[in-house]
Amino acid sequence: MALTENMKHMGRRTGVLIGNLVLAPFIVLAIVSGCAQFDSNVGQSVVGEDLQGVIKEAIVPAERTANVVEGDVFKSNQRYMNLGSQSGFSCDLVVRFRDFGAIGDTVLAWHKAEVVLVAAGFVDSASVTDWSEWNADIFRIEELFETLDLSYDDELEMTSLGEVALGTPHLQDTLTFALDAETMTRWTSSDTLCFGLRIIPSAEASFLKHFYTKVPADFGLRPTLRLEVDQIIGIDTSWSQEISVQADFTTFLANDEFETDSTAYLFLGGGYARRALLYGDFSRFNPAKVSLGRVDLVIFPEQSGESNFGSLGNIRPYHLANDWFDDPQSAEFQSYTNQLFSIGNDDELARLNLTVLARLWVTEPDSNRGVGLRVNDEGADVSRRAFHDVSADSLHRPFFHVIYTEYESP
Repeated sequence: MALTENMKHMGRRTGVLIGNLVLAPFIVLAIVSGCAQFDSNVGQSVVGEDLQGVIKEAIVPAERTANVVEGDVFKSNQRYMNLGSQSGFSCDLVVRFRDFGAIGDTVLAWHKAEVVLVAAGFVDSASVTDWSEWNADIFRIEELFETLDLSYDDELEMTSLGEVALGTPHLQDTLTFALDAETMTRWTSSDTLCFGLRIIPSAEASFLKHFYTKVPADFGLRPTLRLEVDQIIGIDTSWSQEISVQADFTTFLANDEFETDSTAYLFLGGGYARRALLYGDFSRFNPAKVSLGRVDLVIFPEQSGESNFGSLGNIRPYHLANDWFDDPQSAEFQSYTNQLFSIGNDDELARLNLTVLARLWVTEPDSNRGVGLRVNDEGADVSRRAFHDVSADSLHRPFFHVIYTEYESP
């Protein structure tokens, strides 16, 4: 596509090379002038002992973009478990109690065995459209599972223990439900039979609710199993003894049924992880004559809100180690920097500094397979954010903004 005359004139005045990307003049002026703040010397000459150069700018359009769906990922060090359904997301929670050292040699009677989960608000209360109470089904897990590999789609052997209502009276309320004597007898007789509970929202769930995990320093917020038992300890009998057992394992399992295949967007997300791939051609930059000063990837969040949910947290760019053009799902993400970038829910555009990676692309052209983007801590919470891809109109198409120095041959 040819440049407009206005853009050509603007390029002559500012030293900007716009390539083949067609953008409205006022948008380009805003974006380029905003990026140029990082280098106020654009257009000036650079004179060294042996070289003379001119600082210039260029826009490299993203030529290829694609989505990668990782799905349910391991939840490491998360502060909250999520339970419910909203905006395509469905979340179950899993909690396990194993520390029954305070239980004596013989239990004469179980007077009380109740699980207490403390709520901590909602995942995205602003987007909830139906606050109706709904129920969750409680299941006792009957088989061993790998805590690092447990995922939403795992079909575990389970026994139903009933259901519990999920209301919305206030942010920090408690979810309490009783366990039967059979469950407690199994769990306390042998820890090889204690696999925990899985709580699954019923079909009519209409919001996602946070519950504290075993992480908070305040023990009163952690999932707790409250017991009242008559028991024999040694030669002594203890009547109606109250015992509190803290959870030793907590997590949530996430699924996202939001349809992304037919939408012209890139997606980033956590909990049910979604990643994005972008590629731009940097072969125009001759490493013998060009030195990259700064390279920013500029992406445009989709603003309608229909596909956006929760808060992304920090975004991290990755080097891509293989050719993914024919199979985006095969993309191999390799860490190359500790840089993190925050993208707010109201941001109209986002800039990610990829200077280190882009310099590698110029000095080693075969290494340029683009950049991969992902949420830094994909297991912290559920989130989804859409960004315009290469099929977007010229105002929202992703691109790389390059500030570089071009030298004359010595």
